[in-house]
Amino acid sequence: MSIDLATLKTEITTDPSALGIVLTDNDTSISEILNLKRAAIQVSRGPTAIEQVVEIIASNPTEFTALTDIKQRALSILLSGGTINPDNADIVSAFADVFVGQTNTLAALSTFRTRDGSRIEELFAVGDTVHHSQIAEARLV
Repeated sequence: MSIDLATLKTEITTDPSALGIVLTDNDTSISEILNLKRAAIQVSRGPTAIEQVVEIIASNPTEFTALTDIKQRALSILLSGGTINPDNADIVSAFADVFVGQTNTLAALSTFRTRDGSRIEELFAVGDTVHHSQIAEARLV
């Protein structure tokens, strides 16, 4: 997604998240502040390598071995692709069906659905970043 310069101008002139943007006129510093990943801003992780999900499941071996054969087959179907979006509602529901009562695995998968994000990602779209030249352009809007 492209950065809307009018929205960016409002962000850099009002600093509604109190990130310290209004304390500097340096466009590079402002872009660094806006691109910084923060634990307070959680964004969808998006498509992820299956291996990362397998590691989460493997970290709770007791819960995995407690799954019935049918649940294990359902899990193998879920994990049969190269990537998976752990924040997709259908995937979340499918994992909940497979791991019924397996609280540690479900909690770990739930936490994995998101990652630390930047203020720019929060304003525009996951994966977006802002360049210092866009800060300069936004000032002129």
